[in-house]
Amino acid sequence: MLQTISWSQYIAVIVLLLMGYYAYVGYKYYRWELLALIGIRKVETGNTSRPVEDFKQKMILETHTDYLPKESLSATNFLIAIEDEISAYLNGIADDIPSKKEVLDTLRVIVAKYPVSALSGNNNSLYQFILSKAEAVQPGIISQEDLSAIFHK
Repeated sequence: MLQTISWSQYIAVIVLLLMGYYAYVGYKYYRWELLALIGIRKVETGNTSRPVEDFKQKMILETHTDYLPKESLSATNFLIAIEDEISAYLNGIADDIPSKKEVLDTLRVIVAKYPVSALSGNNNSLYQFILSKAEAVQPGIISQEDLSAIFHK
C-alpha cells in the first residue's frame, strides 16, 4: 500500500494538513489579530468616548497644584505606614511560611521604600514591633541582629 503513494502526494497531503492546522490555530487564538491585518477592528464594549464638553469641564477643574509633589508625611505617619505594611505581609505568610532569607529580603524591600530619616529615631520601637509580629507568625524566624542588618544596610 505504501508503494502506491508517491512523494509528491505525501508532501501535498502534509502541506494541506499543516495549512489546516495553522488556520485552526489562527482562528481559535489569533482571530482579532488576523482580522486587524485586513482592517477589521474589534469594538470594545465600555470603551465609549467622552463628549468634548465633559473633557473641557475636567480641564477647567484641574489646577497646577494638582500636579505638584504632595507634602511629605511626618515620622509618625511613616511609622504607622511601615507597621501596617509589615503587619500585612507577616499576616499574609502565616499559613505558608517562607524561608528566613525570603522573609528578611521582603522586609528589606519594605523598609527600603521609606526614607531613612523618618525611621532613624524609631528603630527600637519598630524592631520590637517586627519581632513581636514575626514571633506571632513563627517563633524564632528572625532575630534582633537580623533586623539591625536590614535597617543598617
